[in-house]
Amino acid sequence: MQDQAQTLYDAGWRQGSRIAANLPCDYIGLDGGNIVRIQLEHDEWILVTQDCDLNSTSVNAGSFVELRPIFSEPDYVRLGIRSSKFAVAEGKVLSAQSTRIMLEARALATLLESRQAPIGAKRRRYLKTWLGLRYDRPAVPTEFAPLAKAVAEAVRRLRDRDIDRLVRCVLMDLRNQDGPIANLYAVIYDVANREIVEEWLERVAARVNAGRVLDRQALTEGQISLQALENTYPADLSQITVDAEMDELDRHVD
Repeated sequence: MQDQAQTLYDAGWRQGSRIAANLPCDYIGLDGGNIVRIQLEHDEWILVTQDCDLNSTSVNAGSFVELRPIFSEPDYVRLGIRSSKFAVAEGKVLSAQSTRIMLEARALATLLESRQAPIGAKRRRYLKTWLGLRYDRPAVPTEFAPLAKAVAEAVRRLRDRDIDRLVRCVLMDLRNQDGPIANLYAVIYDVANREIVEEWLERVAARVNAGRVLDRQALTEGQISLQALENTYPADLSQITVDAEMDELDRHVD
């Protein structure tokens, strides 16, 4: 019997622990015009509740922890910052659009035999960033939408598996300078790859329109500023939303 005072953290659970267990992951959908519960099951999960919460939650508690399903996607390796997917291992991904489940702590505690080793420390840190920034994806102002989409399309067409292993994310700094212009920042894992990645950014810029893409830099996570991170947009077509509704709202606000 488990000690009443033992926490999930004491029991070895960590944000990033992987679990191989068949668990239900229901969601609410529409069927014939009626709101219905869609019942699914999934067999691979990752614990995303923060360590500080795991450290304050008893293994016998009825409070909840959060699990997200892991999906197989061969060759996917990206550890994006605001991407729609995140590779917890090569070919194993989380999807921002997936269902997720809330599991009682005492139920999680029974899954020890199904627990796999946590993902590596650096990948866990990247996961924390990805989880947080999924709710911080600013919409592109309307006037920048064509340029932003052109950049994202160029990145998509020129990106390959080799670049994915070097580049964590491509960010766009959009400005108005006699018309819309973009500065591009590729966040890289290793400074040794800067020259290769900046040459790749030159090809991206040329595909768009070199006159509309000015600065192109490859920066490590230690070199990119918080200001740049907060004021840029991901060069990812699936992540670009246009702020047309906000523009309309602004016109009606005093």
